[in-house]
Amino acid sequence: MIHKARIIGIPILAGMLFSQCSQEANFPRLKGPYLGQEPPGMMPEVFAPGIISTGFHEHSFPSFSPDGKQVLWTQGMKSNYKYKFPIALIMMENEGRRWSKPKYMDFSLNGDSGEGFFSPDDNRIYFSSSHNESNVDREKEMFDIWITERTHRGWSIPKNIGEPINTSNHEFQPTLTIDNTLYYLGHYEGGRNNYGIYRSRFKDGEFQSPELLPEHINTEHIDWTPFIAPDESYLLFASFRPGGHGSGDLYICFRSGDDTWSEAINLGPTINKNDNERYPYVSPDGKYLFYLTDKVNERLLTNQNLSYLDYVNLYQKPGNGWSDIYWVDAKIIEDLKAEQSDEGGSL
Repeated sequence: MIHKARIIGIPILAGMLFSQCSQEANFPRLKGPYLGQEPPGMMPEVFAPGIISTGFHEHSFPSFSPDGKQVLWTQGMKSNYKYKFPIALIMMENEGRRWSKPKYMDFSLNGDSGEGFFSPDDNRIYFSSSHNESNVDREKEMFDIWITERTHRGWSIPKNIGEPINTSNHEFQPTLTIDNTLYYLGHYEGGRNNYGIYRSRFKDGEFQSPELLPEHINTEHIDWTPFIAPDESYLLFASFRPGGHGSGDLYICFRSGDDTWSEAINLGPTINKNDNERYPYVSPDGKYLFYLTDKVNERLLTNQNLSYLDYVNLYQKPGNGWSDIYWVDAKIIEDLKAEQSDEGGSL
């Protein structure tokens, strides 16, 4: 049986690069919402195969602008290669009659950058970066949260959002509510790998001192990749806590009017498989749940004999274990909320 952590040989990598060049020359004509992809039902499906979900390493959810005319995500090569492609932000735009080809956001190539998130008012992008030109009085080769603003000429030169959010440790995975409350991952010594999910209110034009979320959200296990609902009614995140369906699973906590959180609810076996599920995200219109998974094509997990060209072909596509973006009807969240209410949970 082929293990997920398999190593790709030079011929296969060369085949992947050749395939990407061919895709550039023959990029499809994409029209309509969500790149013209057929909407999913209640069973998850790969999102935009060969366009956003590829043979390369997707490393975030796809963040859509509030009007649905731009989409932003992160992609790169595995970091254990000596010569690797950058972890960088990629954007596509709906230019009226069709979607543009994917393009790197130039500023994100100065240091690894990713996990971009459109602000609810569509005027800013928050993202994580190891960019080496910090505007705060310290030197750091770690990830901070940065911001770029929409202008009439495009996106501005990014700025480090500074203290009290960014510290001498890593801060990343930003997500915001309508009132600009920021949820993100930061240093927390009580969590495994010393990370925890924080919240920072936005008041008088400034982010306030961060608050660590409750212990049943930040456990002794890995709890990460938060997504906060625009109205702050629920929090989606990934966790390696016990009782899941294998590896990392997606969970949800519902928030009540008195700012208390329900217990973490596993999104269930339809979403969580024996893979690493993470980076949940709900589209601005509330219709679809997106997430990242390491799910592998079944043909690569069997003992059947595959030819060299079979392997090259399969490794060029989603399902090679390098992470792909899936989407599903967001009704699953409403169903979980209804179940929580029926069981007498506080929402």
